[in-house]
Amino acid sequence: MDTLLIILAVLCAVTGIAGSILPVLPGPPVSYVGLLLVHWAGRGEFSTQFLLTWLVVTAAVTLIDYLIPPYLTRLTGGSKAAARWSLAGMLAGIFIVPPVGMIGGMFLGALLGELYSHRAENRDLWKALKVAFGSLLGFVLGTGIKLVSAGFMFYYVIAALW
Repeated sequence: MDTLLIILAVLCAVTGIAGSILPVLPGPPVSYVGLLLVHWAGRGEFSTQFLLTWLVVTAAVTLIDYLIPPYLTRLTGGSKAAARWSLAGMLAGIFIVPPVGMIGGMFLGALLGELYSHRAENRDLWKALKVAFGSLLGFVLGTGIKLVSAGFMFYYVIAALW
């Protein structure tokens, strides 16, 4: 049974890293499950305080990841349509060329969403580009925060097995 828990823990840790990049997988929560599985297998003698701290970090990172992109999109003057189109472009980009398509799809989606949301006489390409860069920055920051937290949890899972 311990072997199964260890295998699942490593799979969760690896999936957590992948999920930090791909929006269809919840990266840090899956990594946290990996920490719990290693602990339950008796290989990682983590304290309750350690596990609770990582639970709070996981919840905070997950929440921040959902708040940063729309916040930066709105901060740069973006409309709700730009935020929605940005998400749609990112999801479409997953199926085209996964890493590059996601980023390009998000940028293009925010750009087109911002241009589309205004009447023909009020369309401003420079403003739309600013919004698209804000959306892109939000994605990069959110992804970076998730990768760092999932990376640390991956380290703890692997270190517990040595």
